Amino acid sequence: MATEVGHIAELLHTATSDETPLQKRLDLVARRLLWACLGIVVLVFALGWFRSIAPFEMLLTLVVIPALYVIWIWQTDVKQRSVGEKRGTGHALPLQSS
Repeated sequence: MATEVGHIAELLHTATSDETPLQKRLDLVARRLLWACLGIVVLVFALGWFRSIAPFEMLLTLVVIPALYVIWIWQTDVKQRSVGEKRGTGHALPLQSS
């Protein structure tokens, strides 16, 4: 690899990708959100059990609510993408022109 392109290829091949500080912080936030959500799920299930709601009904509630949220997020993303495509930008949000 005596050429400059070969040297660049070798550098790319031997490069390591460490997590950036932003990726580390996002990972920490994601873990905290996960534990908060799991805590809310346990709390809702315990309150339902305390109020003598059938466990199967509580299970359905704890599965359906997050599923509906995911569907709503997906639908919102699809609508934003279609608006961007109708404007011809190909982006979910139009680019700012300066």
